[in-house]
Amino acid sequence: MKKTLNILFATAEVTPFSKAGGLADVAGALPAALTKMDCNVTIITPLYASVDRIKYNLFTPEYSDHLQLGDEKYSFAFYRYKEEYVTTIFVANDYFYSRTGIYTTSDGEGYSDNNARYFFFQKAILAGIEKQLLTPDLLHVNDHHTSLLPWMLKNRKLKIPTLLTIHNSMYQGQFSEDDAQLLDTIDSDSLELNSLNKNSLDIGSQFSDAVNTVSKTYRDELVNIQKLSYGLHGTIQKIQNRFSGILNGADYEYWNPEKDEFIAEKYSVDSISKKQKNKHRLLEVIGLPLDIDKPLFGSISRQVESKGFFLILDIMEELIQLDCRFVFLGTGDVRIMGKLKSMAEKYPNHVAVVQEYNEPLAHQIEAGADMFLMPSEYEPCGLNQIYSLKYGTIPIVRKTGGLADTVIDWDGHSGNGFVFNEYNSTELLNGIKRALAVYSTKSWNTVIQNAMAADFSWDQSAKQYKYLYNTIITGGIHESA
Repeated sequence: MKKTLNILFATAEVTPFSKAGGLADVAGALPAALTKMDCNVTIITPLYASVDRIKYNLFTPEYSDHLQLGDEKYSFAFYRYKEEYVTTIFVANDYFYSRTGIYTTSDGEGYSDNNARYFFFQKAILAGIEKQLLTPDLLHVNDHHTSLLPWMLKNRKLKIPTLLTIHNSMYQGQFSEDDAQLLDTIDSDSLELNSLNKNSLDIGSQFSDAVNTVSKTYRDELVNIQKLSYGLHGTIQKIQNRFSGILNGADYEYWNPEKDEFIAEKYSVDSISKKQKNKHRLLEVIGLPLDIDKPLFGSISRQVESKGFFLILDIMEELIQLDCRFVFLGTGDVRIMGKLKSMAEKYPNHVAVVQEYNEPLAHQIEAGADMFLMPSEYEPCGLNQIYSLKYGTIPIVRKTGGLADTVIDWDGHSGNGFVFNEYNSTELLNGIKRALAVYSTKSWNTVIQNAMAADFSWDQSAKQYKYLYNTIITGGIHESA
């Protein structure tokens, strides 16, 4: 009889409870997919102010205690929410987590004590493991917010196998000498923090039994392109024999035009004409002229430089002269946000900007836009291009990371999107012009059909994760000599 794997999945955010980026989508979907494959998954995450305690019946903690963090003691509690297949444990501490944002204040600035907040979260998880409230066969940690746990476990001689997933190498959780004082060592032969870089992702990469990232191409880029690792290149070179890439999947129960409750009218590959009704509704919602024949470009993204926004801004006026329309949803860099707002004020019939988190509008953009702009400098995996394919909203992307693994350039006969190679505005403009040339022909329906036929469900990704879990647990991954 096969043994069920007990996986503890540690994450700083998880839909539907909390979301700042793609990590939340992965954390919400991957555990659910794993439960179909003889895995028992418990998610552990902070209890933020945004979590609806009434809706999820989070009134009575199942465990509470205190933790030492530096010179201070703080209380914490575990609250359990059990769904049909997945259990979520929330770590509560009002001082650290009852704030308006997850990582940032309302003006986009990161909380000054973010290191302390996530050190505390990890120490609470460790306490749960030490007290045998949490008894996983494997601990799966995600990004720098939880990547010190493999080091902490080895520090305490707790023999729990670990996997670290790097969702984006840019965010590494560097910390100061003062912050390091919050991380106590246990005994004289402990793994001394002083000998390590003060960098959570670096430490996690060194002490995890295996490390993976969220697409095969991004894995290869991190190994081979020094710039993309933001200082981690030496460590990644050392661990490359236990470093792999597994492409993220899409939650097609939630992101699917046949089932989507947020969009104006459901549709499928057999009723593509209904997409036009969604375009009409989207134009109404964002306040652009109701001309469904004009090409409409969508963007749902953090508005930061690495997502290619300066490339877009460089060519927008030329595209507006071609009567293109744009809708941008998201927040980010104040410079970029300001420039996009200025474009919307200057061209109110061509540019709509909504700078907030708005899940229903995100779905309507995926259903109503003709094309989706994602000209990233780098993209570990990307999910919106996968959602766009399912909705028949044709992605225009740069060939990097997960974008390269999911979008196939239209060559006149086959393909599901438009891909350009070099990271500059001229290349982006050429890619868009190629798309516009096809948009006005009968071939556009073929591109849409190809896009909607692509399958990037979580099932295949979950199979690969389960295989990786078993390989780690059985000791099948070894460092290179």
